[in-house]
Amino acid sequence: MSDKDKALERIEKCLKLAESGNENEAKQAMAMAKKLMLKYGFVPDDIDFASISEVASNSRVAKTPPNYMQSLIVGIATLFKCKAIIKTERKVVLNPKLKTRPYSIVGVSYPVFIGEKSQAMLAAYCFDVVCGRIAEARKLFISSLHGNCKKARRTAEADTYCEYWVAGVRKSIDMTFSEKEEEHFERYFKYREQKEETKITNTKVGRESNVDKYNRGVAKGYEDGLKERLHVPVNGGEQDKCLIS
Repeated sequence: MSDKDKALERIEKCLKLAESGNENEAKQAMAMAKKLMLKYGFVPDDIDFASISEVASNSRVAKTPPNYMQSLIVGIATLFKCKAIIKTERKVVLNPKLKTRPYSIVGVSYPVFIGEKSQAMLAAYCFDVVCGRIAEARKLFISSLHGNCKKARRTAEADTYCEYWVAGVRKSIDMTFSEKEEEHFERYFKYREQKEETKITNTKVGRESNVDKYNRGVAKGYEDGLKERLHVPVNGGEQDKCLIS
């Protein structure tokens, strides 16, 4: 931990003490907090957002995820009172088959959950678990389709199935934030923009689903999704990390 991080922790503690009923103690704590902020160049927003963490998922997604994946990311983020962004990094991948240049540069995208540290960590963990579940469900659904079904149609039907699978999962999630929570996140993203530009995922569907054309996946996907139940652990302990049943 850097000196600046340590100072930030001290400032947070001082500000809590500043709310003490002991007037003298509160005054000294506030004076110390101001002194540390001045010394390390902190602004009020640095302190206000110190408890917010950004936790990356281990699961890769497309730079522009399909509708069902966007819906899943937003649903899980909301369950844990977090927001989510898609982050893309460029990575060097070795490829000995390339003679002139034995490596290639690829873009790797993954969701990042933003919120209170424990909640953001649980959201990322939950997303990794659910990604595995939906991949298995998608594979089973595709195997149930007729063998003569063309590849493009199989993909389209599977996408529709996944959209309604996620809709079933989201049915049990309260998809609302309080006005105070929304305002806090809005301020955080404005604060964050000064450091990094990112694409924020949202709840809007990018394109309309062709329900009539691929209706086999609608009922089946929704029915299977309703069987999945996401849970928020009571105390956040390791033993409570069984978030889906």
